[in-house]
Amino acid sequence: MSQFNNSQIIAPPIEEETYPYRRVWRSVGLQISIMIVVAIVVVFSNTLIGVEFDSTITLILSLFIVALPVGLWLIFSVIPEYFVLQPRQHLVSLAVISGLTASAIGIPLLQEFFQIERWIPLQSAFDRIIGYTFTVGIVDTGLKFVVLRYLVFPLNIRMRTDTIAFCIACAIGYVTVININLIVNIQPTLSLAMIYVFGNYTMQITSSIILAYGISQTALDNALPLLLPAIIFVSAFIIGVVSPFESGLINGSLTINGAFTRPIFAIGFLTVVLIAIPSIIFFLYTVAERREEEKYSQ
Repeated sequence: MSQFNNSQIIAPPIEEETYPYRRVWRSVGLQISIMIVVAIVVVFSNTLIGVEFDSTITLILSLFIVALPVGLWLIFSVIPEYFVLQPRQHLVSLAVISGLTASAIGIPLLQEFFQIERWIPLQSAFDRIIGYTFTVGIVDTGLKFVVLRYLVFPLNIRMRTDTIAFCIACAIGYVTVININLIVNIQPTLSLAMIYVFGNYTMQITSSIILAYGISQTALDNALPLLLPAIIFVSAFIIGVVSPFESGLINGSLTINGAFTRPIFAIGFLTVVLIAIPSIIFFLYTVAERREEEKYSQ
């Protein structure tokens, strides 16, 4: 009788299943984390240590800060799409068209038609929130939704996180044009430039992530027709809430204590918003995906 050695029995190799899509939440988390770290370092070094530069260098560094969100997005979101089996299309197109939309429609509409800087800052805190919501919030969110609807929604929505990827692309293009316009026109100090850029980044990213959730529910869950308009309003409301708080923290007392503390408070407030809202939406996405898996497993 022939004998055989069990050690010679080799099991066939188990091939690891390859995830065919870029993991969007990981990319978003990395971009947000780096933006927070850079904002804290720039504001602390400029406010606490007193690092100062001449106007030309300040403008160059400010424009570098404006370009930082785009660079992070290209590194962590766009380039990785070329290394997965099923990449998402139209990301760069969304960013470019959103930026052009902001330049051609969004900024002129707010500055020349609504003229928000002439009347909203003079109102009470509650009125400023309402004013920013129904001007800046509705205009920004509405224009981004139009771009998404024209290019990708609903035909290119294959899974829930597609909406996050597409909405982040819109946010990056839109906020870049806003920040360039702001920095070139007012040429603030480096710490204020960082707060303005970080504040606009926070508003556009968080409102776009909320918008992405509404689009995913509409496209994949057949939600009630009123859900998407409600989510668009919530997205606009986030911009309406953050805008007056950011400007109030920046444009506070001119005393030594006020000038010292308010930039720090502004970065702290924006950091909390930038962490809290994506975390809540991530939880809602996780719940929706788990519910969908349970439905198909029955």
